[in-house]
Amino acid sequence: MATTDSFVLGLSITNHDSSATLLRNGAVIYALNEERFTRVKNQRGFPKKSVSIILREAKIDWENIERLAISEPIHSNPDSRSKEFIDIETTFHRGVYELLATISYNKFPLNNIDFHNHYLSHAASTFFPSNFRSASVLCLDAAGQGLSGATYIGENNSLTLLRTWTLNESIGIFYSAFTAFLGFKVNEGEYKLMGLSAYGKPKYTDLIRETFVKGKGFLLSTDYYNLNLSDVDATAAKRMYTDKFIERFGQPFEKKSSQRFDPNTPTDESLQYMADIASSVQTIAEEEIIARAKDLVELTGNTNLCLAGGVALNCLANQKICKLSNINLFVQPNAGDAGASLGAAYLSHQKASENKNKQMTPCPRTENQRFSYGIEYPLKEIQDSLKTILNSRSFTSNVHERTQFIKTLARILADNKVVGFFEGQSEWGPRALGNRSIIASPALNEMKERLNSSVKFREPYRPFAPVIIDVFAKDYFDVDLDPNLHYSLYSTMTVTAYANERALASAPASVHFDGTSRIQVLRRSNNELLYDIIYEFFKITGIPLLINTSFNLNGEPNVESPSDAAITFSYSGIEVLAMFPYIIERL
Repeated sequence: MATTDSFVLGLSITNHDSSATLLRNGAVIYALNEERFTRVKNQRGFPKKSVSIILREAKIDWENIERLAISEPIHSNPDSRSKEFIDIETTFHRGVYELLATISYNKFPLNNIDFHNHYLSHAASTFFPSNFRSASVLCLDAAGQGLSGATYIGENNSLTLLRTWTLNESIGIFYSAFTAFLGFKVNEGEYKLMGLSAYGKPKYTDLIRETFVKGKGFLLSTDYYNLNLSDVDATAAKRMYTDKFIERFGQPFEKKSSQRFDPNTPTDESLQYMADIASSVQTIAEEEIIARAKDLVELTGNTNLCLAGGVALNCLANQKICKLSNINLFVQPNAGDAGASLGAAYLSHQKASENKNKQMTPCPRTENQRFSYGIEYPLKEIQDSLKTILNSRSFTSNVHERTQFIKTLARILADNKVVGFFEGQSEWGPRALGNRSIIASPALNEMKERLNSSVKFREPYRPFAPVIIDVFAKDYFDVDLDPNLHYSLYSTMTVTAYANERALASAPASVHFDGTSRIQVLRRSNNELLYDIIYEFFKITGIPLLINTSFNLNGEPNVESPSDAAITFSYSGIEVLAMFPYIIERL
């Protein structure tokens, strides 16, 4: 296929959460997480399915790719890897082998491949899509290329490294070690620890700080933490902390311990200890994240702040950063390693522009605040996906024109039914933003228990986020930042906000135990159909928001295709499936 467009393909292949991003003339066309297509949570390795789908949807071939951008060097760092992690190394190299096999088969020129620094890829992924022409950039995660974080100053189309942090200074390793200790899966259960922290008190911060090197601030001691971790991941929970760690904090919690933590009933002493540990860990992590953010801004004098890396998904810490004086915050919504393919693609786009002796095409910063870079499926595929479940007598289907679809769905939601909602291109990142969402009325507090137990099949303490129409956001939540500058921050569930009395009274199911909500503020231009449904729901109930949670079952990736949505609907407690123009209800 002949084309005059410049295409850059970015890949994240060496870490957990592999992904692929395609730029056309510097603009994002597609950005896909591989897990959505393999249906394997945190899928690693070469994103074979994502690449194939991107090329198909963009109607291009490998010969049309000008540069291939990899978000990290493919060689391992011997100083940061342990022989114990041979299973991780195998996965690491498998991704590299699959990459080499693919480019060899497609005769892609080796000199057109760029291997970028791990943290530079993170930095590019957040600075270039932000609203800022200059900014301080803070990247924090568990590990990458033998480090655990880095800071940059971004100016126009350049990023300059300022400092790095060692593995001993890793906020990500610290947080993940306690995630594992509490019985959660590393690289997946950190948000569960964060949610659990609301039910505890930070009673053990001093005890935890004793696991740091004495007199050195936030510096992890190898007496308590195993820092011989792969840059790729640490899948075995027991390897993240030592026997001395267990002597200090007790035996690790079993994987199912948190299932017994029910906020609606008195809990036993051990489970309260679990919540108090979570609260203490969250408190220490917040303090260190905020300290590093303040130090960076003080160093650069630039109060525009961009965050990336897995630690940047700590929305409670982000809320506190927002409250710092004069800070203008942007968080790349796919902040973890999957998002690095976006940054790598931007960096190679810059290189391609330099090779042509022309100025880099400005990276779009405000054109797609939805961050929905996935596939949009045709009506026929939706129809085909429904055939199997509609052959069952357990479901009924109706086809509606747009206005009737909106009115019918709003009434269904007002009747407290749970809806699986499928619309347009899938979201970029771990949050459901109204394209692949389960939505429900927030009016009854019991909805939280119902969703956790009967729909999502997950821990009873887990909170649910609200999606609210933009013009009502300040009436329900403490969102006092400039909506024009910070809209993307509140539109992608990267920060929490305190709910006010109005929200607590009318939408209690959308508020967590600590009074916060991980809000999504919705503009009509970003999702007209969902916006109009919420507005119609508001006309019926007087409530301008809905619960919005990911369209998946516990432990599964969010749904991607119409077929995924139909299958998840049929096996869950979801009562209604809405894929315009179809509304399918259980009988």
